[in-house]
Amino acid sequence: MTSDIEKTNDQTPEQELEDHTSSPAEDHEGTKSELELLKEKYDDLLDRHLRLIAEYDNFRKRSLREKDEIYGNATAAVIAKLLPVQDSFERAREHDCASEDFAKGFEMIDKDFSGILASLGVEAFGWPGEPFDPEKHHAVIHIEDENLGENVVAQVLQKGYRVGDKILRPAMVQTAN
Repeated sequence: MTSDIEKTNDQTPEQELEDHTSSPAEDHEGTKSELELLKEKYDDLLDRHLRLIAEYDNFRKRSLREKDEIYGNATAAVIAKLLPVQDSFERAREHDCASEDFAKGFEMIDKDFSGILASLGVEAFGWPGEPFDPEKHHAVIHIEDENLGENVVAQVLQKGYRVGDKILRPAMVQTAN
């Protein structure tokens, strides 16, 4: 009886190598399919990772946009509540005051309040002679006047205000022609 050790000793080195390894083609195909599976899994995980990063980035940008929008809307709402005070200052400015000290104090308050509105980016609009724009103006009276152009503001009854492109209050106007 001969043992496996004795058989290997009788074999040539090439025969020994063939006995201990499977065929190179089989080995290569097995490794290739395993590599392909790992590559597919890697590609899938990489794709999912990149999508997650993109979703997070979009979420972050959307959150910042919403935060800025909420801040802008809240600021606009507060300013809109203060506009009647500005209107009262403008109406009071048209009347004479009996006391010089009172008039001086009133002017200081009016100047401060107007400065605050300006620092918040509030701009008044609605002037006689400008073209009527239904986005910015609220027409309450219409007149025919040959001296004025067509579809223009003849008189401003109440100024309009905006912050940037956001209209806080449309101007109440009288239109002509």
